[in-house]
Amino acid sequence: MHALLVTAVEQRLDPATGKLDFLQQRVVADAVAEMRRHDCVQTVPGWHLAGATALQFAMLALLGFSAVALRPSSENAPRAVANRTQEEVTVTPGDVELERGARLVVLAKFGRDVPSEAALLLIPKNAPAKRIPLVKNLDDPVFGGGVPEVTGDLSYRVEYAGRATREFTVKVFEHPRLDRADARVRFPEFAKLPDKMIADTRRVSAVQGATLDVAFQLNKPVQFAQLVAKDGSVVPLRVDAAKAVVELKDFPVSKSAVWELKLKDADGRANKLAATFSLDALPNRRPELKIVTPKGDQRVSPIEEVAFRVDAWDDFGLRAAGISYSIGGGETKEIALARDSKPDEKLHLEHVLKLEEIGVKVDELVSWHVWAEDVGPDGKPRRTQSDIFFAEVRPFEEIYRPGDDSSGGQPPPGGGAGGGAGGEATKLADLQKQIITATWNLKRAEDEAVAAAPSEKYLKDEPVVKDSQEEALGMAQKLAEKIEEPKSAAMAATVMQEMQRALGLLTTAEKATAPLTDALAAEQAAYNALLKLAAHEFRVQRNQQQQGKGKGQQQGDKQRAQLDQIEMKDEKKRYEKQSEAEQPQNDQQKEQLAVLNRLKELAQRQQDINERVKELQNAIEEAKTEKEREEAKRQLKRLREEEQQLLADADELKQKMEKQENQSRFAEERKQLEQTRNDAQQAAESMQKGETSRALAEGKRAEQGFQKIRDDLRKKASGQFKDEMRQMRADARELAQKQEKIAEDLSAKPQEKERRTLDGSSPREKLAQEFEQQQKGLGDLREQMQRVSEQAEAAEPLLARQLYDTLRENAQAGTDETLKKAGELSRRGYQSQVKQFEEKARGEVEKVKKGVERAAESVLGDEAEALRQARAELDSLGKQLDREMAEARPDLAQNSKAGQGKGADSREGAGEKNSEPGKGGEAKADGEKSGGDGEKKTSGQQGDSQKGEGQKADSQKGDGQKGDGQKGQGEKGDGQKGQGEKSDGQQGEEQKGGGQKGQGQQGKGDGEGKQGGGKGGTGADGQPQNLQGAAEGQSGGGKPGAPRGGEQPGGKPAGSRLADIASSAGSRNGGNNAGGGGGGGLDGGPRFDQRAPLTGDGFVDWSDRLRNVEEMLDSQQLRREVAEIREAAKVVRSEFKREGAQPKWDIVKSQISKPLAELRNRVSEELARRESKESLVPIDRDPVPVKYSDRVRRYYEELGRSR
Repeated sequence: MHALLVTAVEQRLDPATGKLDFLQQRVVADAVAEMRRHDCVQTVPGWHLAGATALQFAMLALLGFSAVALRPSSENAPRAVANRTQEEVTVTPGDVELERGARLVVLAKFGRDVPSEAALLLIPKNAPAKRIPLVKNLDDPVFGGGVPEVTGDLSYRVEYAGRATREFTVKVFEHPRLDRADARVRFPEFAKLPDKMIADTRRVSAVQGATLDVAFQLNKPVQFAQLVAKDGSVVPLRVDAAKAVVELKDFPVSKSAVWELKLKDADGRANKLAATFSLDALPNRRPELKIVTPKGDQRVSPIEEVAFRVDAWDDFGLRAAGISYSIGGGETKEIALARDSKPDEKLHLEHVLKLEEIGVKVDELVSWHVWAEDVGPDGKPRRTQSDIFFAEVRPFEEIYRPGDDSSGGQPPPGGGAGGGAGGEATKLADLQKQIITATWNLKRAEDEAVAAAPSEKYLKDEPVVKDSQEEALGMAQKLAEKIEEPKSAAMAATVMQEMQRALGLLTTAEKATAPLTDALAAEQAAYNALLKLAAHEFRVQRNQQQQGKGKGQQQGDKQRAQLDQIEMKDEKKRYEKQSEAEQPQNDQQKEQLAVLNRLKELAQRQQDINERVKELQNAIEEAKTEKEREEAKRQLKRLREEEQQLLADADELKQKMEKQENQSRFAEERKQLEQTRNDAQQAAESMQKGETSRALAEGKRAEQGFQKIRDDLRKKASGQFKDEMRQMRADARELAQKQEKIAEDLSAKPQEKERRTLDGSSPREKLAQEFEQQQKGLGDLREQMQRVSEQAEAAEPLLARQLYDTLRENAQAGTDETLKKAGELSRRGYQSQVKQFEEKARGEVEKVKKGVERAAESVLGDEAEALRQARAELDSLGKQLDREMAEARPDLAQNSKAGQGKGADSREGAGEKNSEPGKGGEAKADGEKSGGDGEKKTSGQQGDSQKGEGQKADSQKGDGQKGDGQKGQGEKGDGQKGQGEKSDGQQGEEQKGGGQKGQGQQGKGDGEGKQGGGKGGTGADGQPQNLQGAAEGQSGGGKPGAPRGGEQPGGKPAGSRLADIASSAGSRNGGNNAGGGGGGGLDGGPRFDQRAPLTGDGFVDWSDRLRNVEEMLDSQQLRREVAEIREAAKVVRSEFKREGAQPKWDIVKSQISKPLAELRNRVSEELARRESKESLVPIDRDPVPVKYSDRVRRYYEELGRSR
């Protein structure tokens, strides 16, 4: 029965129906029946139940009385409830201290009675309470929840089942932290600049001598702050316990440093994150001087005008800048060209030194140098000087005779005609020039040094100069013994006297630098006397060795204008060594590309930030809940941090651009970057204030600023690839042309019997060598493509990608292996198989050529479009010149129209068949020379059809004269052999007597004028042919004081210790002290018709447009012709400004107008060749020699009339 009762009691109602099911009802019914059967209810007597009830009521009464009597006080009630609650729930972490921004996680663990739900009530200070539901983890009696970020003090409690825990407190603390640093730079007095404020920066650049103030704004007040350098040195900071700012005051800038900011608050907490602050102390740099013209030493006539162009720059402005010169070691005269420039301003100085007005004479020495003054760190003026240069005043007549070429291209050892004493005097003058330059460099270095005593380098180098002067004195004594003529003997005595005086002063200067000034004067006086002993008659020969063009070497020496008049024998170079020049990427290019990459990165990052700010602005406006707005604000805060990091990177880039070696090159970019940085800084401040629209506007300005600086710098960087791509395109075309030539040779009818050449090689061996040369040429071209592709990756990504794709395709094609197999098969005589490999190699080389041409177009532009623009510009320039000629000489204008009008009409129709009117390829006019085939020979190669390779001097061009395709050097007109030297572009007269043919006869009464930058000894390809004087009478341009010959007197090598001293200071001023040829004049004469290019105000614009045409053309031959026309116009303009008389219009027609028309024709032919393969243009034939052009024109005219 017991078991039945227990079972019945344990039954539960069905939750769905609320009733017992059938079995449960049966169990309960059985239990009730069993109880009734045994009478269990009647087992307890009734009186027992009544007594128990009475006792119960009595106990309840007693309990009520006890509760009233023993009622606790109200003060102890909460504690009792709390203790009871404490026994029921445990709250973690309870009372706690958290760092601001940390996360608060609350856990409530319950005992026996676990509620169904619980909540966390947050009670911030000065803010309404916030209720957060807690979450129970499965069957664990633990509820948890939290706050993602605690920003201030608060209290909290846990509520559950109508109850609550006590309130717990959360106190927030912060570690000291640097929020921003605002710097103020106070420049020294010599800078004459206002104070400079730099907001929110961690990097500051300031000149040495400046004073720096920095306000470090913190997140809270601190009690201790200092700057600690890497070397352990400490800079204390000014602390105000009531302000969250520490200050660096009146800190003198003397050296660069990188500090770490150390902070500690009142509770002893230090800053967790290391905050670094960088100071870059810039030196007060000396001025930079760059001599644009003239380049190197000069040989001038007594009536010449030397045009000086100098670029000068200083970081804090120049007090003065100018030119100093002396004649024959005499008194130095100064010419100030500028005063009081602005900081970072680049001055372009110009001056024309008229030698006739300063009274120079033949065989005198004019020495000159450029100087600039600024203010040194001590506040006193200091002077910076360039290298010293020389101008030797040559006589009006110098005789050049062809020498004997039996020595295989090497100069004869003993001098030339007029040699003997003259040749030895010339060699001695070279040594003396080196001594002067070395002495000047020693003096300049010591003048610019801060120390009062001579430097160690000076004490080491000065004895070398003294020993060289002693050696030169010994050579002068030997020279004097050979001289018998009284006048020359007197000059030799003067040389020895001045050298003896210089030697004594140099001996005294071993321990002090003061005597160097007088020693320089004595050395120059000795050199001046040596010039009077030098030979004025030379034997010259063509040197078969192509010497590389070294830095500072002046290829277009002024003597070449006279050397070109000599008709040299055996002019064709049958054996020629290929010369290759490698232009490695220099440090400046690397630095420029690095800056460009950083600017590109900053521009992209700023653009990304701006896009995200715009998205957040829209998100904030569209946010519907507080949670969405809070999330947007948190993202905006992260964006502000990214903007601050961008500011730090911009400061780092600015500091890089302010380095000593970059200051002048990036002067303009630094100013733009500073303004752009201010825009980015204002954008960051707007983000901090939550002003997204303003932050977006400021960010856009910063983005545009970064992009503008990047684009400007990219244009500068891309300019370096133009010349390389122009040369690369020429090399690729030459390689393809040679491959076509090989194919033609293979297709020609084979000889019945192979004939061996003089050197014993067979034709098939020669063909195999050509394949090897093609393989080597292709390898060199690929190396050049690889180098340019790597360099152009940042500045010209399109160029880099196109070159890389061409390289990859060629590497996969295996052209090298194809050429190699073709060469091997050619040696073995398998001609049919050779043709197969050659055809494959030809197609692959053609692909390389087209790939290079496509890549070149991305830098140089479309070649056909450039030719069209050049042709249109030449038309306009020619018409402008013709109008001026028609106003002055109508007869010349009519003759020009009669002689050229018909040809012009016929030209225009040739190309229109296949092209647009006015843009097509015109055929060559009758009587006009063609020159399109000159493009087949590129730089470094000689045209096979040439018999004479000399080019005219720019100011000595005859009527319609052209340099290529003619026999003889520099012919002067229509077949005349006796043309003499012309003065300032004036036409010379035929020499009637004197026994010398073609020698320098003075022009029509004007005397000898300036020789404008002659391009002597050049072939059709533009590669100079070296003419070496047997008497070593040529002046070596480039570095001042450079020796003229390959050896120094006495058999010393050119790389001697003296030469090192003489050339050691070429880069001291950071500028290029090699300049260009003198000549020309300044505008400043009477004013005429503004349209007139020669006699009016339009010359500068006309000349600039002609220079632009030169830049448009790719052909070296065409570019050279444009330069010659421009130089001839410059000479005519110079004469007009100097003399005030009308130009000689006959010469203007022959030297400017007619060559301009011929140039236009050649440009049209080149355009037709590029645009259409069906255009009728002259292909693969020599141009008509200029002296026969009129006869050929008349021939075709007569031929046309006969029809």
